[in-house]
Order: sequence, then structure tokens, then C-alpha cells
Amino acid sequence: MAFRRLLAVVSAFVVLTACALPTERPSPPPPTTDTAKSDAVVRIVTDTMAKEHLKAVVLRVSVEGRELLTRAFGDSMTGVPATTAMHFRNGAVAISYVATLLLRLVDRGKVSLDDKLSKWLPDVPNSDRVTLGQLAQMTSGYVDYVIDNTEFD
Repeated sequence: MAFRRLLAVVSAFVVLTACALPTERPSPPPPTTDTAKSDAVVRIVTDTMAKEHLKAVVLRVSVEGRELLTRAFGDSMTGVPATTAMHFRNGAVAISYVATLLLRLVDRGKVSLDDKLSKWLPDVPNSDRVTLGQLAQMTSGYVDYVIDNTEFD
């Protein structure tokens, strides 16, 4: 369950970059219809896939909270087209960019590394004993969600 909680923290950090956590969840804005921008993203993806020999890319691009493009490119395995419904585990790489995002929030004065997790996610077990800095350093004591949860798909 810790991995799922960590993902919840990541989501909270993303929300915090724009503003404080809302008390109500507003409806998502409708997708944009800017085909020039979405076409430019598609060109970047296809060019990068060719240059870097990537087999598949699954992405979602939002501009000011509005979905610009959600699409899958390539094959996830030989003969199996990638789809936007696919999910995958990116492993410890996520910690690096989550920690970077956290440090950017610290620089902006939105959060502190000494903030208790309970300030943002009070329902997470032991969140009153874990700081955001501990999460970023992987020293929080939470175990891996995938190992800990038999319901993981």
C-alpha cells in the first residue's frame, strides 16, 4: 500500500505546484481542440522515437489543466500495440523526478521538507511521523506497494 500512497503524494505535489489543495474536486475542463499544438507534440514524439529507438510511448499532455493530447505510439511488445489503457511501473526513476518537483515546491515556498505528510494526506497511516523530506530520500519506512499489495494489477 505504500507505493499507492507514494503515488498519492506525487499527485498531491502536482496539485500543489499550481495552488493549495482544493477542498472540492472541480470537474476537469474539456479537452482543448488546438490541433496545431497536438500535431507538434505528435511530431516530437515520433521524431524522438526514431532517434532514440523507442518501441513505445504512452503520453498525456495538458495545457492549463485542459487535456491537449492522450495517445499511445508503437508496440509495447512485438505485435502488441501500445494503448492509453496500459499501465507500467517505472520503478525508482520516479523518486528522482518527484524529489525534484518537491524541491521546486520548497523553492517556491509552497511546502517544506520538514512538513509532515499528515499536513497533505492525513489518512495515510503514520503520516504524522513522516516528513516530505523522508519521502524524497526514500527513508520514510513505507514498504513497496507492489510487494505489499496482492491486488496490484
